[in-house]
This record gives sequence, structure tokens and C-alpha cells, in this order.
Amino acid sequence: VAGEAEGPLRGMPLSSGTGLGEAYLINGFEEWKHALGERSKDPHGEARRLTAAMEAARAEIAQLSQRISALVGQDHGAILQAQLMLMQDRAIDRDLADCLGAGRTAEGALVQVLDRYMTALQQVNTPLLQERLYDLKDVIRRILWHLQPHRSPAGGGNAPLVLVAHEAS
Repeated sequence: VAGEAEGPLRGMPLSSGTGLGEAYLINGFEEWKHALGERSKDPHGEARRLTAAMEAARAEIAQLSQRISALVGQDHGAILQAQLMLMQDRAIDRDLADCLGAGRTAEGALVQVLDRYMTALQQVNTPLLQERLYDLKDVIRRILWHLQPHRSPAGGGNAPLVLVAHEAS
């Protein structure tokens, strides 16, 4: 979720050089922990919100995969196919539905399911499962972004941006 920050931001650059533009801050999942305590009186409405956000995220990932494939080759674009497969995982769908049925908001359901899978995947320390954990985080973050109203960057998306994030997959 894009956030507001006061004062200078410090971190490690992902690429060399200097960037100048509006800072676009994407925080970790801690800011979403509040959603675990929120309750919904409309589980069907929350399910509709979640479905719409998932469809938007799915379309976005598919478009990115095509764009990356065209720019640098299909091997690189195929990396995002793992994220699309995660979004079709029936166990995750059931877990999300159970959380919504228990009165969670869409955001709360996503955070609870992420916590459950993070705990399980961190127990198994293999490189492949660690990659899946990063994919899952990226997918959940993308869905959460689509659930929240967000402001457009200054300049209507044409101005340079400096991405500031706790982690980048």
C-alpha cells in the first residue's frame, strides 16, 4: 500500500545511479495487521470485493508476463506464471473463503492466510519453497493494493517515480 513518509528515506538501491522523482512508498505487511481485528457484517460483499481485486491482480500479472516476455524473453516472463498458478490454488481459495465466512474482511482474510502460509513455508528451508513464499507475498500485496483506494502519482503516472519498498521480488 502506498504510504506517506515524513523526512528522508534511507535504504539500499536495486540499481546503480541516481534517481529523481516522487517517492512511492510500499510498506511491508505490518500495516495490514490491523485488518485482522476488523469484522465484516457482509461476507458476500467482502467475497465480491476480494474476487474483483483478485481478477484485477490476475490481469495485471498476465499483462506483465507478456510484456516481460516480449522485452527480455519468454523464460523471464514465465517467472510470473508461478504467481498466476498461486492464484488458482484451491487450498488458498478455501482458506480465504473460510476466513470470509468467519467474518473477516477481504484484507483480514488475505493477511491471515498469508501469515499461515508464511509460517508453514518458513519451516521448510529449501530455495524453491522460499521462492514460492516471495511469489505469495507479491500476489497478496498486489491483491491488497487493488482492494484499497489509492492515489495516482503526481503527474498522472507520467512523472518519474522512485520506488521505496521493504523488499522487492
